[in-house]
Amino acid sequence: MWYRVLDWGDTAAIYIDVYKYPTSFSWRDDYFWPRITMNYQWGYLASGSMSTFKDVLPLKYENNTMILSSLQLFPNQENYYESSEVSISPEGLFYFLKKGYFEVLEKKEDFTVVAFYQPIGNVYVRTQNKIDTVNTMTAKVLINEAFEVLIIPYNAPPELWGKTHK
Repeated sequence: MWYRVLDWGDTAAIYIDVYKYPTSFSWRDDYFWPRITMNYQWGYLASGSMSTFKDVLPLKYENNTMILSSLQLFPNQENYYESSEVSISPEGLFYFLKKGYFEVLEKKEDFTVVAFYQPIGNVYVRTQNKIDTVNTMTAKVLINEAFEVLIIPYNAPPELWGKTHK
């Protein structure tokens, strides 16, 4: 197995499996051939399906894909992290959205809930007498009227996982 570090610092793998026990043979030359299998493309180490950048558009912009080329990252994102923090920069998360390295969990009129393929930050959840820190892979993605994208870490409820949204 070989690994390659991708542009954004993550890892992709390619592998070849060679079996030492013969599984096929040729009757003509009495030679047994080992079976060889491999994946032949570099791929992201994730089990879910990959999305496209247009999938991140909330319902109110869903039919307006022309805005995709105009979308910019909202400035001062950290001012909007209500009880949360990111471990990946907003620029990195925006890059993941543009490249499709996320899965849509839920679409609403004003925002989309997405799951990235790795933890992106922490959400602080108040329970009875203490505040718990929850490591999260999910975020709410909001787009304002100026076509600026705000990515806020979000603790998605379990019922959103496993749904398919197109």
